[in-house]
This record gives sequence, structure tokens and C-alpha cells, in this order.
Amino acid sequence: CDVTQPRPALAVHEIPQFMQALREKVGVKYRLLVFQILCVLRGENARCLKWQQVFLKPGPEVSYLLFPNEELKIPGNGNLKIPLLGRALEIIQEMSAFRNVGFPKHQQFVFPSFRKPYQPMCNVMSSLVIRELDQEKFDEDGIGWIDLTATELSVARGADDRVRISAHGTARSSFRTWASRNPKYQTKAVELCLHHRV
Repeated sequence: CDVTQPRPALAVHEIPQFMQALREKVGVKYRLLVFQILCVLRGENARCLKWQQVFLKPGPEVSYLLFPNEELKIPGNGNLKIPLLGRALEIIQEMSAFRNVGFPKHQQFVFPSFRKPYQPMCNVMSSLVIRELDQEKFDEDGIGWIDLTATELSVARGADDRVRISAHGTARSSFRTWASRNPKYQTKAVELCLHHRV
């Protein structure tokens, strides 16, 4: 049976505590993960976001991100427009200090690499941040940031391993679980927010 396993994710009730731990950290790599979670983005779309895809609007107008369909996993769904509100908008404003307008537009990344600012941040950065936060929490409580269901399955199979959460799972699977529990949100709308095939 070929069943795709969901990426390890936090339980919905643990998200606020995790986000608080993440917000206490200072640095671009932490902002990237917060942004990915708040905007429910795939890692590639978050780290490769270019300034030309950010539309900042004045006054009461809502700022947004715009991803052309050819840059998305499911191009048949069309373009993806994500409103920027609250902390996500603040992060974009903070990241403007790192913008290098001297580079061509296709090399002006919102979350640039530390060593090569004309390239996006490394594709494992969010995983490294989660590993760091997991170790800190594990040192405190002996549990860490884990996917409890996946960990229990691992134990049931005899592996006895903790299954650490992933950036993708926490940004997207946790959102889907939260939204699916709320009768206000239609399944099709939730799937389109995730830019899944509908």
C-alpha cells in the first residue's frame, strides 16, 4: 500500500508555546521559520521568496505575497496570493533592512544566505532551527518538540525513537488540523490555502 505519510507536526495546542519559544530568538533564520508557519508556506516558497513577490500597500489596504503558478508545486491551481497581517507583515518590514537593491531583481531574496546574499537561505536552515529548539526543550523537560502520534507509532513498532517535528509539518499539517476542526472553514477553502490539488 503506497500511502504518503504526513510530515511530523506539532499538536495544535502546542503551537502557541512553540511560537513563543521561536519569537524569543533573535536572527534571520528564526524569522524565516516564523514566517513559514504564519503564511502556511512550503519551505522552498518561504526561503526563495523574492522582493518582487512582496506587495506592500499603504494605510488600511492589505499587503500580500504573490506566487506565480509556475513557482508552485500544483501550478494548475493558478497563482497564490497570501495576505500579510500582524507578525508576518512585521517580519517583512524587518527584513527590508537586509535588502540589497544592487542585485538583479531575481537575486533579491527576502531571506538571503548569510555568506552569499544573492542566493536564498540554505534549504536546511529551518530544520536546523527546529533541531536547536528541540534540544533546548528536551534538556528542560525530557520530551522536546515532537510529533506525539508519530512517536507513539515509532515506539509501537519497536523503534523507541522520538520523532522530532518538521518545519513543513508544523507550518502546513498543523494548520490543516486546526482548520479542519473548525466548522466555519470549508474543506475546499482549506486545501486551496495550502495550494493542494482540489
